Amino acid sequence: MNLQKAFARNVAFPALNFLGVPKLLSQRSSNRRMILYYHGVTKNAFSRYSGRPFLTATFEKHLRYLKGNFSIVPLAEIFDMYRNDIIPARQTIAITFDDGFLNNYENVFPLLKKYGVPATIFVSACSVEDPDAILFFDLIHSIYQVSMEGLNISGHHFEKHAVYDFFDNAGNLPIQDYIKLLGAFERDALLSHLKKQFRTEMAAGRIDPLMWRLMNADQMKELSDSGLVEIGSHGYSHFNLANIEESIMEDEITRSKKLIESAILKPVITFSFPDGSYNEAVKSACLRAGYRNLCAVRYKDAGDEDDRSVLHRHGPSATTTYSSNIFFIHNAFKHSGF
Repeated sequence: MNLQKAFARNVAFPALNFLGVPKLLSQRSSNRRMILYYHGVTKNAFSRYSGRPFLTATFEKHLRYLKGNFSIVPLAEIFDMYRNDIIPARQTIAITFDDGFLNNYENVFPLLKKYGVPATIFVSACSVEDPDAILFFDLIHSIYQVSMEGLNISGHHFEKHAVYDFFDNAGNLPIQDYIKLLGAFERDALLSHLKKQFRTEMAAGRIDPLMWRLMNADQMKELSDSGLVEIGSHGYSHFNLANIEESIMEDEITRSKKLIESAILKPVITFSFPDGSYNEAVKSACLRAGYRNLCAVRYKDAGDEDDRSVLHRHGPSATTTYSSNIFFIHNAFKHSGF
C-alpha cells in the first residue's frame, strides 16, 4: 500500500467521519434511496483465497452504523418507493447479498435477527439441485491453492498472479475475465476439464467451506420463512448473461426461478444480474419470466435511469477499511442513489 492510500485509509477517512463530513455530503444529495450489495461474511480472514468476504465483526459494525444512520427497508419496499415517487424524509437503504453463499446463512442471518434488519439474498440456483456446486470463480480460487504452475487454455498461458488469480501475461488478462467472455458451451467444457484435472473437490477441502459453499434448499426456505429475508434469483450457474447464447440465457433465468420457488414455496419476483452483466434482451427475458424487481451493479443501457424495473447498487469493499467504507457509502448517494 502506498503512503497516500495508507494516509487516506488510516487518518483522513476516520477524521472526516468523526467530523461528520460524509453525512453532510450525502444529505446534500437529492437522492434519498440506495441499495447496497455484499457477497460473503466469514469469521476468519482468508485473503489468499478471495477478496470478497467481510469479516463477521466488520460486517456487524456496518449493520450497527447503517441501522443508526439510515432507515433500512426490504428491497421490495424500496422498489415500490421508486415506482411511486415516494421520497422518504430520512435517507433509506436496502441491503442485498449476491451468490447465495452458505456463510450468508451461518454468519449473516444471525446478525440480521440480532439487529432486526431485513435483507435480500440472491442465490445461485444450481445448489438447489447440487448441494456441492461450486461457482466458477471459486473453482479458480481453489485451483490456485493446489496448482504449482500456470494453466494452458486454448493457446493462452495463465500464470499465478497477485494472491488468488491467474493472469495471461501476454495480454494481462485475468483468467476470470477470460472465462466470462466464453460462450456457454465453451465455459462448461472448460470448467468440467479443470474440475477433473485438479480434483477440485479435494482442493476446496483445504479451504474453509464457508468461503465457497452455497446454501442448500432447506437453508433457503428457513431464511425465507423468517420474515426478514427475501430470496431472489442470481441465475442458475452465474453466467454473464449478456455474453451467452440467448436460448441459454433465457433458460438460466426461468430455470432458476422454478428451482428456487420449489425450494421456498413462494413466488420469486427479484433477480440480480450475475457479475452485473445484462442488456435489453436480458431485462426483457426476466420480465417475461415473471420477475418484477431487477438489480444491477451499475446501469448499462441509456434508458435504464427511466426504467422502473431495474435499479443499480453500491458495493462496499471488503479490501478497504471500515472508515473508508462508511465515507463511500454516504458519498455513493450522489451516483448510486435514486
